[in-house]
Amino acid sequence: NENGQSQMLGNLKHLVLEDASQLSRLTIDGLPSLESIEIKNGGEALQLTVASCGNLRSIAVGSGRITWLSLSDCPSLLLAGVSSSIFKDLMGLSIGSYSEPIEFD
Repeated sequence: NENGQSQMLGNLKHLVLEDASQLSRLTIDGLPSLESIEIKNGGEALQLTVASCGNLRSIAVGSGRITWLSLSDCPSLLLAGVSSSIFKDLMGLSIGSYSEPIEFD
């Protein structure tokens, strides 16, 4: 039942991907209760898009390379909550729908 699955995912607070090494793109969209994303193995070149996750506070990547990061409508996410390893190999960055200033160190 798609509606039941949608409701179950809508309440998801923590997403941990043990192995995303075979993925080239990962989109996480419309999970208002999600507070954290952890990708333990992101592979060689992952494009990560995160949108409409109102309670998201942190994104962490253990190993692998994020080459493209797109963040939109995640007002609780502070860049301090994004592991610095994400920015190491970044070739593209898109940030949208933020009303507060975003600071980069």
